[in-house]
Amino acid sequence: MRKLSRQRGPRKHLLKNLVSSLILYEGITTTHARSKEVRRVFARVHSIARTKTLSGYRQLRASLTGPAAKKMQENLGARLEDSSGALRITSIGTRSGDNAPLARVELIAKEPVASQKAPAKKEPKPKITPRSKQ
Repeated sequence: MRKLSRQRGPRKHLLKNLVSSLILYEGITTTHARSKEVRRVFARVHSIARTKTLSGYRQLRASLTGPAAKKMQENLGARLEDSSGALRITSIGTRSGDNAPLARVELIAKEPVASQKAPAKKEPKPKITPRSKQ
């Protein structure tokens, strides 16, 4: 486990927020060391979300922010169900200020298959005619 130059509490919240942002936006850019820790935390969250139970949702709420837990349980749980490696980490260069190596972390999730319905046809609007004077 990397300490990321932080004490236990701030490090825990940093990883919670990084994983929550990853779930909400389905991709984040961060340093390479942080991305490796995000992968470790996300693997735990992913295995909890696959259970689809109330206790699993409560564990997600403890590990993530509210909207991220809801999205993980409802949307991403089904999309990531059969994938064991659900993240892609790509090196993208260095940060200009301190030359820290940066990485892009993305979810590898299959898009849900939409039903192949024909689009509904719109009914034509009735023509408005001026009233005759009586």
